[in-house]
Amino acid sequence: APVPGSDSAADLLEKPIVVCRASGTCVVPKDKQRKAQK
Repeated sequence: APVPGSDSAADLLEKPIVVCRASGTCVVPKDKQRKAQK
């Protein structure tokens, strides 16, 4: 489910739903990341 105020964030759904399959690498801009890197 989309998170208001964030273009690239989402919340975890209770039950997984496969909507597509993909392979590759995704790069999220640092200002769009929700969790700090350790």
